[in-house]
Amino acid sequence: MCYVQVISHTSGYRRLLSEICRQYERLISVLERARDEQIYLRGKMIEIISTPATLHNYQCRADDLLNK
Repeated sequence: MCYVQVISHTSGYRRLLSEICRQYERLISVLERARDEQIYLRGKMIEIISTPATLHNYQCRADDLLNK
């Protein structure tokens, strides 16, 4: 990674740059996990919504709300 090369060429800011690099890598990891969780939850939502009983219940609830 280019961060390692930059850090190896600077001696005065090595600790600071190393910490920035660690935080950046943690952020990327969190974003990747969030993306994976979003994909998983979207699949679960589609699965739940597409079940006939649930779809029927949502339609009945929508009708009830429209009648109010």
